[in-house]
Parts: sequence; C-alpha cells; structure tokens
Amino acid sequence: MLTVRGRRVRGVATTIASVLLLAGSVWGSDDAFPFGPFRMYAGVNDPNGVVVSSYMRAVLTDGKVIRVDERGTGLRRAELEAELAGFVKDPASLAGIAKAHANLHPGEPAYVEVQVVELSQHLHHAALSNQTTKVVAGWRAR
Repeated sequence: MLTVRGRRVRGVATTIASVLLLAGSVWGSDDAFPFGPFRMYAGVNDPNGVVVSSYMRAVLTDGKVIRVDERGTGLRRAELEAELAGFVKDPASLAGIAKAHANLHPGEPAYVEVQVVELSQHLHHAALSNQTTKVVAGWRAR
C-alpha cells in the first residue's frame, strides 16, 4: 500500500518521464535516446533507390587486404559514419586507425594503408541489382 507521499512521488516521476518522452519525440535526436527517437529504424528505403553505407579496409604489411571491424580498432561502424566527413576532409587522420590497431594488437601485422570505402547498393523492386564501391578517403604509411 503506497502512502499519499509515495503516490505523489510516483505521479511526479511519471509526469516528468512523459514530458521528456513527448519532448524528445518532437524535438529530440538519437543522442537523447531513450527520451528521443531512434531514427535508425524510423524510415524505409526506396525499393528502386540506392542504399549507401561505409566501411574501412586495411592493407597489411604482407599485402593482404582486410575489412576493418570494431575488434581491430575499437571503432564501430556507427562511429565511422559519424566521423566520415572528418576522414574525407583530413585523410591523414586515418593514421590513428592504424595506431589504434597496433596498440590493441601488437603481435599482429601492422596496417600500412587504411581506406574508407563507400558501398552503394542499387535496388530494383527491392532486390539488389548491383553494387559499387568507391574509396572516399585513404592514408598510406610512409
């Protein structure tokens, strides 16, 4: 059994949470989650459009090309896409990716080249018709 004070506290907390949810839904961004919308799932792709995503790849000292993921550098794909404009503007900043890999995995081959690749998947009637890749930023060790 709640006391009168307990009911008031619960009512005030519910009101505050409701106001935050409403305000976040109207004016918020992903950064305000859970009080803002999670827009990643809020839309649909044109069934005859293009879906664009980005990823990183690296060239190792032995010439092997690998796809860079979070385990290699600690940088998640969402963070890559958030920093994409910065990498395009200053490709030399990709040296930090090579350094992060070297610090996290000192016994593995070093990255001698890091590239940010834009993958465009072309849809036709919601099915993949073809895909293209384009290097939008690159760094190479000297």
